[in-house]
Amino acid sequence: MERRDAYLYVQAALSDLEAFLISDVDQWNLGLQFPGRGEAPPLTLGMTLLCWRRIAFGGVEGIDQNQIDQLGEHLNHIRRRWRENWRRKSAREFGIRLRSWQRWLDDFLRRQTLSITQGIEGRLILTILEAEAGGIPIKEQALLLELDERFKRATHPGRFIWEGICQPGFPEPEYWYMYRTIPKEKQ
Repeated sequence: MERRDAYLYVQAALSDLEAFLISDVDQWNLGLQFPGRGEAPPLTLGMTLLCWRRIAFGGVEGIDQNQIDQLGEHLNHIRRRWRENWRRKSAREFGIRLRSWQRWLDDFLRRQTLSITQGIEGRLILTILEAEAGGIPIKEQALLLELDERFKRATHPGRFIWEGICQPGFPEPEYWYMYRTIPKEKQ
């Protein structure tokens, strides 16, 4: 997702986030259309936080940094106000995203024709949600480690997958999967 779209997504998400947090649903239709690119993904904590990190570290052309900072303050206010709901939603979404990462990785290993960027963004959401959930079941932790090992064996170290302006927010030791590429012989 482009940084401008990520900005629009966070804006829209913030207007529905509190209602989403107290609901029983895992995702919420934002009704947001990206100009010329179709409908935005549904509201989830993982996607909201992914988009937030993208604009927080990379900025958005034509948008004043103060506006971006205000979005972050609003997001943090909601996080503090609804902390337990936030943790519960994060933990539940982690499980959903983990199964999605597993399906993507299985498909990727079979064909290696899928977008590696899309898969890696799914893995990044897992890292973000793990920190937000305040604890992930041991079985899910073990599965994530296993999937990570499979992904490492199928890829090689590479350059950062997003624009370089975002790179300082995602240091390689912690976000190693954002620095992977498909081996040339498999491309």
